[in-house]
Amino acid sequence: MNTESRNILQILGIRISADYREELATTKDVVIGAMFIEDDLISDNCILENTLYKEDLNLLFFVKYHRLNNYNYFTVNFYDFASKTNFQFYREFPMLYLKEFTSENEILVYISFKADVGNNFYFKLDEEDFYQVNNNN
Repeated sequence: MNTESRNILQILGIRISADYREELATTKDVVIGAMFIEDDLISDNCILENTLYKEDLNLLFFVKYHRLNNYNYFTVNFYDFASKTNFQFYREFPMLYLKEFTSENEILVYISFKADVGNNFYFKLDEEDFYQVNNNN
């Protein structure tokens, strides 16, 4: 697992639960599970090795896995610690890795499950639509 992400989650007091491992697309194991603060669920079906914390905004960005029948996709989500609210961007990806913030409103992402592999682009937060989700979505 990415120790940097795990250390950030430990600092933030987030407990992770590795619900299961699943082989996705052409990659080896990807750990998918749930994230909690105390007993409160942040989100389930998250790729646990891939989170980014935006300290100045107190937001945790993460990748969520979705399965609808035979259709699988991933989304960029974020948790707002101030409001204890989860949000999801509308855009869907076949694979996704959040590399790093390159500016205040941009994340370098890869269409892959690893950094520095696959096509990359800058996900511009202020140009993407998102919505509030409850933990059952």
